[in-house]
Parts: sequence; structure tokens; C-alpha cells
Amino acid sequence: MRLDKLEIKGFKSFKDKTILEFPDNFTVIVGPNGSGKSNIVDSICFVLGRSRGLRANSLTELICDGGLNGEKLNSAKVTLHLSDNGSKFKVSRIIDRDGNSTYLMDNKRTTRAKIIELLGDNEYNIILQGDVTKIIDMKPKERRQIIDDLCGIREYDKKKEKALKELEKVEKRISDTHIILGEREGYKEQLKQERNDALRYQKLQNDLTRSRASILYKTINSYRNRLNNVEEKINSLEEERKKLQSKQDEIKEKINEKNNELEKINSE
Repeated sequence: MRLDKLEIKGFKSFKDKTILEFPDNFTVIVGPNGSGKSNIVDSICFVLGRSRGLRANSLTELICDGGLNGEKLNSAKVTLHLSDNGSKFKVSRIIDRDGNSTYLMDNKRTTRAKIIELLGDNEYNIILQGDVTKIIDMKPKERRQIIDDLCGIREYDKKKEKALKELEKVEKRISDTHIILGEREGYKEQLKQERNDALRYQKLQNDLTRSRASILYKTINSYRNRLNNVEEKINSLEEERKKLQSKQDEIKEKINEKNNELEKINSE
């Protein structure tokens, strides 16, 4: 990713719209003291949201005051034209006298975080005026921090730390998921056991019902057979009674006949 063009308007000493183009390879900006060379770097830092080195106590101080006899401007805007593998886009930042700050990406409102995310590993390293001398005079630990910043190591460490924290969260979620799955597996086995118990109970109930039905059927058949036997005996006794009754009637008739004969004899 490279910076192709820079547009500045109302920022510090750049009252009017100024366009700076950066051709391929190497670009050097030269000029006398006070001509605005440092303000060019400041404008780039301004768009990227870097406040260190801007030499201003507040954002409103970055808006051009119009010079000795000029009129103060109400806002400042800086736009970076960038390209990456043939794709072109631009990012802008605007501030007004009320201290409001707005980030734009291709003229659509966005946030600094989105811009930094877009730049990713291609974020620019900017060494401000006087930083080289300061680096030489610094203690080894401080110098190491500056070098890490310039090389992107510090940012890498931040991203690494963030990634490790995210990884830790993911591992915890995986662990929690395994615990939940284990609990669900145990609950599943419990439900399976309860289902098997219910099926076994239902089978026993069915077997018991069939056994009771079989016993009842046999009992009914037994009583039916006994009833048939009793009915047969009753019928047999009834036949016997009828025979005896018939014999009794015959005997009575013979007795009557004998009595009649006896009466005739007695009457003679």
C-alpha cells in the first residue's frame, strides 16, 4: 500500500486547498524553515489519528487561523489518496471549531478503528522532526520501545496479545462446550435408560395382562365345563325321575285295578 496523493485544506498553515502528489520510488520535500514541511507530516498524522507531535493543545488549534490579516476558517480537512494492488481509495478527516471530528472513507462516514483496520500491516511508520536525536539520547529500554513502534513490533505484540486473549476465550468456550456435551451425553444416557425401563415395564404390563387374560379364560372354561357337567347330571336325574314317575303311575294303576277286583269279589 502506498500514498499517491495528499489533499490539505484549512489545516495549520495550509489555508487554501493544496494537493501534493507522491510519484513512485523516493520523494523528498524541501523548503526553507517555516514553509510548512513539518505541517505536511502533521497532516498525515492527523488523518491517521496520531496526536503525538502535532504541536497543538487541542484539535481546534489545527485549523488555520487565517494569518495576520486573513479570516479564520471554520474547519480543516485532510485527505489521503492510497492504492494497494491496483485498488484505489481515500481516507479523510475533518474537524470544526466546535471540536467535532469526522472520519471518511471514500466520502462515507467511518471510524478511526475502521481506517486502522483497513491499513492493517501496511500502517505507515512516521518519524517526526527531532525523533532521531531523541532516539540517540534515550536509554536502551526507551530506544527499544521507539524502534519497536517504528518497525511495527509493538503493534504486532498488541495484536498477538489480543489474539492470545481471543484464543483463550475460544479455548474456554470449547472447554465449556465439551462440558455441556458431556452433561448432555450423560443426560442422553439417562433418558435412554429411562426409556428402556419404560419399555421393559410396558412389556411386563402386557405380559401380566396376557397372563391374567389366559388365567381368566381358563377359569371361565373350567366353570363352563363344570356347569355343563352339572347340567348333564340334572338332565340325567330328570330322565330318571320321569322313569320312576312312570313306574309309580303304573303301580298305582295296577293297585287301583286290584282294588276294583277286590270290591267286586266282596260285593258278590
